[in-house]
Amino acid sequence: MFDLKKELKIRARLKTIYNQEEQDFDTKEQWDDYLEHVEDIVSNLAEGIDVQETESKISKYQRANQSKIASVAARKAEALRHEADKASKAAAPAAPAPSTGPAEDRPSAGYTAAVNLPAQHAVPVLLQAAEGQQPMTAAAWAEMAAASGWKDSFVTDRFRLAAFGPCNLLPGPVTVV
Repeated sequence: MFDLKKELKIRARLKTIYNQEEQDFDTKEQWDDYLEHVEDIVSNLAEGIDVQETESKISKYQRANQSKIASVAARKAEALRHEADKASKAAAPAAPAPSTGPAEDRPSAGYTAAVNLPAQHAVPVLLQAAEGQQPMTAAAWAEMAAASGWKDSFVTDRFRLAAFGPCNLLPGPVTVV
């Protein structure tokens, strides 16, 4: 009698052990032999044929190929993580635009604002490397920023603009803490 649930459990278990992909083999014939071997194991376990012998073959294969199994599992996990990152970036909502309403809708200009910034506020948080590239160091970023005309005052000017809008009624410098 064919038991689908039993076969699915067996396949799920074996998928973590026999996890190689076609790219891991030199020829198509080797890949086909590997798949046939896995199917023989599944059918033996599902139908109860030579279960002890089959289980010993699985254990022997697992011990002999432990590093290969781990590397393939790591490669698959990395591919899944990459796909998830790509999907989350595609689904991320756009940042809301800053308010450009009239000055009457903005806070009073009679105070100075203290802004908590990290010590290295000129270095952006997004120093992560693009795929296939080395990450940019803070020193390399500072050098690039200086060459392109970046100044630390851009940060405080942006905070002023966000707080007070495009008006010239600023009481004094914004204190950066």
